[in-house]
Amino acid sequence: MNTTRSRRALLAAPPTGNLLWRPPQPPADWRGVRDATRFAPSCPQVASPFAPPGPVSEDCLYLNVYTPAVRHSDGSGRPVLVWIHGGGLTQDAARNYGPAKLAADGVVVPGVVDEERICVSIGRAVSGGTNVPGPELPVTAGNYQSDIASVLGVPATRAAVIAAEYPPAAYPLPTAAFSALVGDTNFACPALQMGKWIAQRVPTFGYDFNDDAAPQLFVPAGVVAPVATHASELQYLFDLPNVPFPAPLSVGQQALAASMRAAWANFAASGSPASGAVPWPAFGGAHRTRMLSLVPPRPQIETDFASGHHCSFWAAR
Repeated sequence: MNTTRSRRALLAAPPTGNLLWRPPQPPADWRGVRDATRFAPSCPQVASPFAPPGPVSEDCLYLNVYTPAVRHSDGSGRPVLVWIHGGGLTQDAARNYGPAKLAADGVVVPGVVDEERICVSIGRAVSGGTNVPGPELPVTAGNYQSDIASVLGVPATRAAVIAAEYPPAAYPLPTAAFSALVGDTNFACPALQMGKWIAQRVPTFGYDFNDDAAPQLFVPAGVVAPVATHASELQYLFDLPNVPFPAPLSVGQQALAASMRAAWANFAASGSPASGAVPWPAFGGAHRTRMLSLVPPRPQIETDFASGHHCSFWAAR
């Protein structure tokens, strides 16, 4: 792998002192060559499985840049893929993601799945775009309906209708049923609707990460039933050097990872992730809800996303 990296490109003046809570200001000039070979401090945050190692500081407006090996004879430039890490603006850091493999595919990298399964396992849930107290654990057939009412903030009558749509008997465990319904209403179906809206303005490509055997990196093995959870796909695109429970990808998963990185590089270069090896349909036309199901070893076109996530049910509420 042949890449060049800069770990400390200054993005703005340090937001400290009188600049705290104000719009970013241009950085001050400096003389000579500025050292960009080490990570800058990460932003302050509380301890969590996503907290980065190393120092933290309000002086954290820096950019980590990874490029393919520089060829001075190549004056045509490179496609640029900007990665903004997650964390709800309260946790995580750019140094938790190593995009060297993406850069090796030819791009410059400056730093919709079952969202709820991993959250339920640690006693948290997401509803209406915000964290809310998690369900009564363990989720059982006895407390299933009351958990729906408390987490979704709906009356008992509505909770009963939802419970009938997602009966625990249709899933391996009541926790799996609860995770599916909260993930569908808060993430999967809104993402599908957003894709339809965006596709009216620009070419839009959707994916559904479906590798249920993806390694669980933030909880010990066996705590969460095998399922694709929120952020499971990131380990297929990035090296994740700081996760609490690292695990390797299988041969088939590595093949999927290579296809995904190539698709992301194609999208950055041309506006389409499709290739001869992996056709990727865009939203629109008679097949407006087609997307790519990311499964190992080779992604497949998916046409039943809406029905699989009960989106008609949620749209009718």
